Amino acid sequence: MTDDLELRLRDSFAAAQLPSAPPSLARTLAELSIEPETAPRKRRPWVLVSSGVALLLVAGFLQIVLLLGNNAASAPNQVLPPTPIPNTSPSSSPSPSFDPSSVVPLPRATDR
Repeated sequence: MTDDLELRLRDSFAAAQLPSAPPSLARTLAELSIEPETAPRKRRPWVLVSSGVALLLVAGFLQIVLLLGNNAASAPNQVLPPTPIPNTSPSSSPSPSFDPSSVVPLPRATDR
């Protein structure tokens, strides 16, 4: 039953003619076609300046990141200055000697 109603409504709306346009719409359309074209938009200088500043900031940031990254990566590969080799010639200071009395014997493990 609902399908029949829908079909009848669809057919009746499709067969009906649309109402004519209101006179105000016709006048507005006529006025629009007479108006001259508008001048092209002027570029705003602040847009260009802000774009340039943003580009410089990004380039500076990338340069800092690359410099810090290169320093951190090359730090282990740096050549260190040679370490001084101790002199093996006899010195005037006495060398420490081994005293057997300072050794404490450890207890021995017994088999059980």
